[in-house]
Amino acid sequence: MYVLDLTEMQLLREACSLLSEIDDLRAALSKVGVTVEGSTGQRRVNPAVGEIRQHRLALARVLKALDLPDTGADAARTDPRVSELARYAANQRWNKEA
Repeated sequence: MYVLDLTEMQLLREACSLLSEIDDLRAALSKVGVTVEGSTGQRRVNPAVGEIRQHRLALARVLKALDLPDTGADAARTDPRVSELARYAANQRWNKEA
């Protein structure tokens, strides 16, 4: 079993937080649309598009810093540690939303 140290737990929490924020931004984007009205009435890209991109970059950095061992796609399906981490991450996200 893979045991996370304190730093890894903090990074995992940050990754979960970023995923939740991405979900919130996507929800807002789906309500308002990809373009919004600018100050002079022109159509412009919704700022949420750029925020999603920035959050994805931040998530990639956090996941890289987490530096979990690469078990490969086949191992991910059978390795209970991966399922356990995925379950933990999902629970963190659901607990935040509740």
